[in-house]
Amino acid sequence: MTRPGPVSAPPRKLSWPFALGTLLLLPLNVFWMAPPEGGKGGAAYLTGYLLGGVVVLLLLVGLVYGVARLIRRRSAPPRVAAVAFWTLLTMMILNVVRATGAGATRFSTTVTAAERQGLQIAADSIWHAGFGFSMPSPGPSYVPAPELQARADSSLADHPDMVGWVLRSAEEATTLVIQLVKFPAMDETHFRAFIRGMRNSSNAPGVTILVDTTSWRPGAGEFRYVERYPSGTFLLTRCIPAVRSDAAFVLCVQTGSADSGALADVRNGLSVRH
Repeated sequence: MTRPGPVSAPPRKLSWPFALGTLLLLPLNVFWMAPPEGGKGGAAYLTGYLLGGVVVLLLLVGLVYGVARLIRRRSAPPRVAAVAFWTLLTMMILNVVRATGAGATRFSTTVTAAERQGLQIAADSIWHAGFGFSMPSPGPSYVPAPELQARADSSLADHPDMVGWVLRSAEEATTLVIQLVKFPAMDETHFRAFIRGMRNSSNAPGVTILVDTTSWRPGAGEFRYVERYPSGTFLLTRCIPAVRSDAAFVLCVQTGSADSGALADVRNGLSVRH
């Protein structure tokens, strides 16, 4: 009588391909989760943002694994590596679809030469036909300031998505700056990212922040910022987001004066025709 041979164990499913795929997908997902302003918020902010992304992804994998175990509670538990791989692959597909637009309009972020030269200064208003914005005239004494304009152009030389126009009244000792920044799309995330960049650039010693307010609702938003410098000069800023058929941007008007109420009607009258 022959003795039965040993019963062979069922073949083990390989997990290392899923583990390798997970290691590749995790940093790719974190890359797609990077904030819209990139590193403009500072190295510490960007590092914290990316580490937070890793934590969120790992928590998501843990949640999916827990649900999978509940579903398969009467059979062998799922492999962690396989659950992590399929979860991160799904997230990667969703991130790529979101980033590439998936039907959403994506605009050019380069300010063209024609757009840079399109500002019109009339007796009763300042306007730009290409971008569709306008504001009341600050008065006949406000004229382009070549020296200040050259400084603005130089500071924005490495930012093809930005343009600024500078007017100055020697009579009123007041400066008016109009600044526009293009975006590929405009939503609350992009608008608040821009605002963080504005705040981070306002770090001169001795400056007192008097007003810092932000509002947002679909299709509209506003940012107001008032700084007082040790010299007694007030820098007042109002920014609004806009989406037109051919561009998305944030438009700001800044006034610098020893009078905190100077050109309030100009700032408040800033508008964009959609």
